[in-house]
Amino acid sequence: AFTEYKLWVKAFTWKNEGESSAPIIVKTDVRGPSPPKIVNISCLAEDALFIQWQRPGRFYNSIDFYYVDYRSEEWLDFEEVALPARSPLGDETVHGSF
Repeated sequence: AFTEYKLWVKAFTWKNEGESSAPIIVKTDVRGPSPPKIVNISCLAEDALFIQWQRPGRFYNSIDFYYVDYRSEEWLDFEEVALPARSPLGDETVHGSF
């Protein structure tokens, strides 16, 4: 999903405001990353999962962080954990009430 912007420029002096340039409409050429691929989930304990994933195949410049959302089938709401992106293969132990 690209973001569309409408922009224009004005010049100012200390005394007066100039006229606006003609507006232009531009779109960003940066999309969000494609989805990561989960490659392993292991149950470490009653309240801990080890999750491993591969970074997205398509992304611009770098991946900064991931969000892992989880819930028990008995819950309505998801829990969310924000994790920094450290390497091409992400892995993390998530503790919660599973």
